[in-house]
This record gives sequence, C-alpha cells and structure tokens, in this order.
Amino acid sequence: MLAGATPARSEPSPQPRKAIAFAPGRQDVCDFFLVTEFTASATGGTSEGGVDRVLFTDAFGIMRNIGESRAVGVSVDTHLAEGAIRFTPTVRFKQWFAGRQSVDLLVRYAHASLEQEGVVGPVVDVRYSPTAWFHVQAGGCRIRSVSSIFYYPDYQVHEKSPYKIHVGAGLGGAPGAVSWGLQAIAFAGLLYAFRNMD
Repeated sequence: MLAGATPARSEPSPQPRKAIAFAPGRQDVCDFFLVTEFTASATGGTSEGGVDRVLFTDAFGIMRNIGESRAVGVSVDTHLAEGAIRFTPTVRFKQWFAGRQSVDLLVRYAHASLEQEGVVGPVVDVRYSPTAWFHVQAGGCRIRSVSSIFYYPDYQVHEKSPYKIHVGAGLGGAPGAVSWGLQAIAFAGLLYAFRNMD
C-alpha cells in the first residue's frame, strides 16, 4: 500500500430481512408483521352521552407481505360502542406506497343477538397511514340501541340499528400497544373509583 493512502471505506451492510416484525413494514423489511392498533372514531350519533357518539376499536392480528407493494392478513378487533363490547373477526388488505405510506381496506363482521347493543353486522373501513404508527380512516357500520324489551305476553325487542358513517384516527405498532396499557390503567382506575363511591 502506498504511504499516506487511506483505506477504502466499506459500505454498511443492509439490515437482514426479518421473518416477523412488530411494526408494519414492507417486504424488504419483513415477511410478516403484527397488527397492534387503537382507533377512536366519531359516529355522528344523536345520543346524549358524548362517549356514546364515539366508536373505540382495539385490534390484534398478523399480516403477510405477498409482494413488494401488497400485504394481506387477519385480526380480531374489539369494538366499544353504546357501552357494549363486541369482538369481530377482520380481513385486511394493505397497499404500500412510497416509504411506509399505505392504504388499507378492513372488512369485519360483528355477530350479536337481537337484544344486544353496540356494533352489529358488517363493518367496513378504508384507512390511510402516512407512517407505520399513525392512521386516519373512514367507514360505516350499524350500531344498535335497545330502548325496551318485553317478555310477556310475547317476547319483543324495541331497537334501532341505524347505519352510521364514522371518521377517526388511531395508532399502530408500539404506540398502539402502549395505548392498550393506558386503557387498562384507566379501566382499573374507573373500577376502583366506582367501588369506593359512597
């Protein structure tokens, strides 16, 4: 080697592709990635309680990249509306764009008996994610509100299940999982407060 010559710098080796990643990532990042989400959406309802006009959703699942620009997967989503919790199996499709931008289509179905309030029937959402951890979405679903139930002389349920458009935003990846912990703390605090009311 000539005196004074500087050694050539080696290029950093690319990160190896993971089999499964915690946060959403394209095919060059991972084969599979987890779904850990929290979303709050305004439903445009007319109930007196402000909370009843919001649809809260948590989701846990897995998706697989099936090409450089697409991913498909499934999840179990938990919806809270009208004070009722409903679990829904969900099919997901993701179209990747530049960077970590993506558009998602989510199709769910909430099964419920006639007297159960909350989300019922099909639920469809279209979502835009500018990053791996934040999204905005719009969709539609039916939210049932039961006004009365009569058992005699005949079993009757008086209810309304209007189709409502909802618009909201949410978190995914690590922030979505962290929100689950915050929800658990808030729920424990409310439970403690109710138990200690005079």
